[in-house]
Amino acid sequence: MVPKSAIEKNREYKEFSKNHEVAYYSERTKLLEDDNTPLTRTQRNDIMYTNNRDVRKWYINKLANLKPSLNTNLPLKERAIEAYCKRAAIREEARNRMGDIVKRSELDTKKPNDTLNGFEGLVQYKMNKKNLTRKEAYLDIIETCDKTNKDVNKELGIGG
Repeated sequence: MVPKSAIEKNREYKEFSKNHEVAYYSERTKLLEDDNTPLTRTQRNDIMYTNNRDVRKWYINKLANLKPSLNTNLPLKERAIEAYCKRAAIREEARNRMGDIVKRSELDTKKPNDTLNGFEGLVQYKMNKKNLTRKEAYLDIIETCDKTNKDVNKELGIGG
């Protein structure tokens, strides 16, 4: 097998990034269209916001339904990308619903919704941190796509 040139790798990366971005925004659009979850809301600048506890409950509920919604007919990598995109869309929408601007800003700074490093950045992170192979990292992305931070749940008085 002939090694790929830097130009070919760059072309593949650009195509992957473009497809990933389209998938992310497609999932975000579906999420908004499918959402009929009743929440206690306040309005500011024509955008509906909710308290952090209600937002967290919404987030947990959406993540609980994420794994069963994955297309099991897709190859492993594409299924991991689907899980990543759906989770990122859910996380972004949850943050958009937050009425607590200070907490939202803190989250964006300390734990950004990792669309900057993207899917490949998450794969590399998991491979390095957990000493996984690429295939194991894909499986881990799928397996953990519905996990939440238990400390945050506890802080907000929510189990799960």
